[in-house]
Amino acid sequence: YTLGKGHMLFFYTRLGYLAKRHAELIQEMKRRNYNPSFSGVRREDFPNIPDNFWKDWEPTPEAQAINRQRIKERSK
Repeated sequence: YTLGKGHMLFFYTRLGYLAKRHAELIQEMKRRNYNPSFSGVRREDFPNIPDNFWKDWEPTPEAQAINRQRIKERSK
């Protein structure tokens, strides 16, 4: 995926991935002694969203490298 036009559409069917990643970020915050006021996103909290929107996704090493490069460029 790439950020830009259409990147939101990419994640429409990958809510499972977003929920999993959100939970990972919450755990990382707690590990760093932050106290997040949210507990995460649960599938059962959204019964009206069809199951086919809750797919998982695994970013490729290439996608991860692109993201890391973008972060590096923006943190200069």
